[in-house]
Amino acid sequence: MIITNKLLRNLLLVAASTHAAIYPTSPDSTPPAQWSSMSSTFQQHCSPFGISIFAKDWDQDKFHHACNVLAQMLDNDLDGCADDNNVVYTMRKNQIVMAMFAKEDPGNYDMVPDNMTFQDLYASETEPSCSGSSETSNCRDAAIEEIMHIVTGSGVSPAYSSTYGECYSNSSKSTMQTHMDTARGGFFTSVPSSYPSGSIYHYDDTTCTYGCQSTEFFYWALTSYLNGQDARVADNIEEWEASTRSDLMNKASGMYNLFNSGTATSMVLLSPAGVLPGTGGLGAKYTYLPTSQTCANGCALDGTGCGTLGNSNVENINKCTGVVAPTPTPPTAPTPTPPVPTPPVPTPPVPTPPVPTPTAPTPPVPTPPVPTPTAPTPPTPCVNNSQFTFRLDNFAADRTCVWITKNLKKKDARIAKYCERSEIKAQCGDQCNSSCNDNNDPCTDDPTYVFSLKWNQGVQQNCAWITKNDKKINARKATYCNDNSAVRAACRKTCSVCV
Repeated sequence: MIITNKLLRNLLLVAASTHAAIYPTSPDSTPPAQWSSMSSTFQQHCSPFGISIFAKDWDQDKFHHACNVLAQMLDNDLDGCADDNNVVYTMRKNQIVMAMFAKEDPGNYDMVPDNMTFQDLYASETEPSCSGSSETSNCRDAAIEEIMHIVTGSGVSPAYSSTYGECYSNSSKSTMQTHMDTARGGFFTSVPSSYPSGSIYHYDDTTCTYGCQSTEFFYWALTSYLNGQDARVADNIEEWEASTRSDLMNKASGMYNLFNSGTATSMVLLSPAGVLPGTGGLGAKYTYLPTSQTCANGCALDGTGCGTLGNSNVENINKCTGVVAPTPTPPTAPTPTPPVPTPPVPTPPVPTPPVPTPTAPTPPVPTPPVPTPTAPTPPTPCVNNSQFTFRLDNFAADRTCVWITKNLKKKDARIAKYCERSEIKAQCGDQCNSSCNDNNDPCTDDPTYVFSLKWNQGVQQNCAWITKNDKKINARKATYCNDNSAVRAACRKTCSVCV
């Protein structure tokens, strides 16, 4: 369906006359009362089907794109009613929201209330022009992944935990997790040092738990099933080897059949009729075109009929099941019993005869030699002290110098925060010395060097590939830039090695 100028004009006129949210053109709305204080920080808000999206300093077109991405994921048949009321009920009960910032910054999280469960997204990584199944090898829209995470993680997973559950349980696993274990080549509660030969899903971020692995697997499988990874086969192969629908059918048939059956949930997105929002190069504002703004017998775009919004001030929500856990009652303090004083019994004094103290001769006090101070060796530019660590400000963990620039998206903020400190700047020359990026710096990559991928020896890449994809820099450096790696020796600048 293509939006016409006439339809666009009519929708704008309706929105202007009613001051109500109208999709896709004018989804802006007022935050719910319990989060009204957020308006002072986040100027933009929309809530398709009662699920809040807060944005700060976003371009209006990108903001509307994100609103419509969420709306179309929940209403994939475009009839103005949520495809699966249970999914939306669960998301609202779990109080999941999107908190969207212009760019990544250490202070972003301080803007969000501590009792709010949120998924972040940045305008700098949101690209409506290559959204949905229009992604290319050089362009992807992070809004699809991050918004999908709140739909699957806080909606589908707890609503249909036996089929799509993402939380790890010692007693049982969901059907999806069973298929994930097959794709990983076995059951691993943590990331193994090496995945078995023949595995097709080898996510190697060691901070990603089994539940986190499930979340990422859901994203990879669903977007591949809906043709959202076709143009990124080569980029994905290090982590995921079933980027097309045909590959999913052949290499992960369990997940393919699960989506193909379309029986576990009435969500159209998770069925053969599913369509990724934003496909076509113009963004979701041009693909989410609901036939109605109301829903007589279900969950509507304005949140009517979409269940009760949870209140984290009085409820303890289990993120995996959506069940409200009882608030623990504080123990009653015991009533103190005053002590009964016991009268003291006088003890007669016993005389002590004086003992003479002998006087010992005073030994001579040696005069210690005065050390000659040695001037500290100034730090060498572009050289790190590999033994040096420092403590993070807001987290009880120590990090080495290379951590400062390990994540490309967080690099500038970390340099500004930590390299101003003299002790860190002195020890972390490669990270904190801006001249290390000069063309004359000896820390350079070997332009002729290529190496084989760990998971697919038939594919070779050069140093630049390690940092080509912002979202995979951490995992790729951890895999290929280890201390004894030939890659580390050849890709010195990319691997932040200046020794």
